[in-house]
Amino acid sequence: MEVIQHWLDNGADYNKGVKIYKNTKGCSKMLLRQFALRETTQRKEKLIYELKKLIPKQVSTLPTKLTALPTNVTAPGIKPKENVVLQTAEKESKRIAPLFHELPPELRPILLEANNLFKENCLLKVQLNEVAIEDEATALEIQTRISRNFKANAVCWDKIEYWQKHKQLPKETSVENISAYSMGKLLREQANINSSVSRMEKRLKINQANLSAEENPAERNKLLRKIAKQEKDILQKREQQLIIKNTIDVKSTSV
Repeated sequence: MEVIQHWLDNGADYNKGVKIYKNTKGCSKMLLRQFALRETTQRKEKLIYELKKLIPKQVSTLPTKLTALPTNVTAPGIKPKENVVLQTAEKESKRIAPLFHELPPELRPILLEANNLFKENCLLKVQLNEVAIEDEATALEIQTRISRNFKANAVCWDKIEYWQKHKQLPKETSVENISAYSMGKLLREQANINSSVSRMEKRLKINQANLSAEENPAERNKLLRKIAKQEKDILQKREQQLIIKNTIDVKSTSV
């Protein structure tokens, strides 16, 4: 587009660029909401990147006859880069979503909750895209709900995957009534749990590495039992993290 190229050739003024992006067909309302904030180096780079994508690229004429090309061409001594998108898709495909009848009765409500949280986030994402640019308070509230649902959904799946792996139900997480805690005490409790989870996850990774290298069956069984207990303890701590985080959010909005 000539307007964008002219803007790039004449200093790429941030405010003018925002107006150009606003008038482009199919512009993202979420990005436009970010661009409407004050200019920063990161926002300007993002704005230039988004506008450059709208400039038609010149395509060289292809030969009428193509010869066979090798599928992987790399310089000697250089390993080809792995496709990050394929890696991510492969990782996600390893999650096996069970059916309700495949789970014990205690976990069926948790699977239902996980599904409902996912669907609610899909709806909230649509609502967020429709919020007016000036209504930052509503946008922030929706983003907070999406983040809260995302963490709650992760805890639900942690419980389901723990049962799939160990065929044991995770313990019920018991947290004392913290609604009466002051904000300072809640923040200290949150910091303590975050630190505890970090240490527990490091120890778990060490044991998992030891398990992959251990060949003695008796020692492997010991490590497997230790890993199962560590995973159960981490799951409980993550649920405590979620409860405390939600309590902090409620207190913050009520101030």
